[in-house]
Amino acid sequence: MADQSELLNRKRRHDEHDVQEDISQEAKRTKEDEPDVELSTTKIIDVNYDCLEHIFKDFEFIDLFNVVDSNKHLVAVAGQIFKRKYHEFTVDIGISNCVANDGYFTLLTDCIWVTDRTAALKFLRHFGHAITKLKIACFSTDDTFFTQLHRYVHEYCSETLIEISFYYMIEFVLSSIEKPFPNVESVSFKCVKLNDNLWQLNRLFPNMRRLTLHAMDEVTNPMCIEEHFPNLQSLTIENQFERLEDRALNGFKEANIMEALRLNPNVQHLNLKYFDTKFLQKIGEYIQHVENLELSFGRWSSNHTIPTIRLENVKRLEIRMEWDPYPGFPELPFTFDHVEEFIYVTKPFLSCNIQSSDDFFIQNPLRKVHLQTINAKLMIEGDKLDLARALPLVTELQLETCELNAIEAADFINECPMLNEFQFVYTSPEEREKLRELFRGTKWESI
Repeated sequence: MADQSELLNRKRRHDEHDVQEDISQEAKRTKEDEPDVELSTTKIIDVNYDCLEHIFKDFEFIDLFNVVDSNKHLVAVAGQIFKRKYHEFTVDIGISNCVANDGYFTLLTDCIWVTDRTAALKFLRHFGHAITKLKIACFSTDDTFFTQLHRYVHEYCSETLIEISFYYMIEFVLSSIEKPFPNVESVSFKCVKLNDNLWQLNRLFPNMRRLTLHAMDEVTNPMCIEEHFPNLQSLTIENQFERLEDRALNGFKEANIMEALRLNPNVQHLNLKYFDTKFLQKIGEYIQHVENLELSFGRWSSNHTIPTIRLENVKRLEIRMEWDPYPGFPELPFTFDHVEEFIYVTKPFLSCNIQSSDDFFIQNPLRKVHLQTINAKLMIEGDKLDLARALPLVTELQLETCELNAIEAADFINECPMLNEFQFVYTSPEEREKLRELFRGTKWESI
């Protein structure tokens, strides 16, 4: 019986071996019968445009830059993605004589800061067609780099730029260009050496709508600003030293600025920084067309004898007090009667006292009032109810650092029926609860 069992096991093992042998032979014959197949490979440059866009769409800026820097065939795709993701960013090229390093890009919330010369030129070459806002600062004395930067800005950005700014430059980089920038609307200079060639602004920037100049700009011919700019709507001039006579001999003078204002009645927004009231009084007749007026003051000297000029077209007025403390509104050489938006700001630690019965609040149809004192209290002197009654049309009232109790806050709410936004500081938590109780069931319940 044991011998019979052993014979059966041997037969089974033999049959299994024969089956495995047949399978191996069949697989071998099949493999021999099949033709040789060569595996194909696709290069990245052969991938179609849509697929490349899908591949690169989530790339960060530095990845896009590395892609185009390594393969010129990918420039178009990367450029489109850059335009889609970063076209609203300001590109800030800040070059000095410092040695280049690997950290040549810094990506901020709305700005790409470039600090390396080679990277800056490559950036302009690859993405210049997608840049709309450009700032250039050159602390370098390298004439060769200046020439290259000039050529690259002109060659790759001239058709797409909308805003261009130059600051802290020992020479104006575009001084010798021939082709204009047809779409640039905003031009800004700060601490820039400007030669005579620059002041062909109508030729260089025929669509210029906003112009910003700084007291530290060095100008070979101060009369160059005395020109009519047909599309100019906004003009900002900063006089760093408060009085023009303090300026260096090669800067703008009072007469230059007055003539520029006279020649450009099309300017609707005027921003003057650190000019004294005597100068403001001189230009009164030349700014009758201005609708948006911004004035910043530093060293303040009150002058009670200067006559006032009526500016009837100003609808928005912004006043900023900086450096020296001043107890209240500055005594301007102007009167207004059509101001709808009023903004008053003092720099840190400068207190401000507002007269509740000030004629300015009574004479103007104010709809937005923003009184801001940074790190200091805003004091309303007199009866606060008088101020509330002077603002029947106001919709936004921001008294950011002014303390009010419940009754005083209620006076503003009751006397200003169109009020939608109201900001102030409660004198105590208990006053908040009192006010909420007074206006329970109304939109002011949660104030």
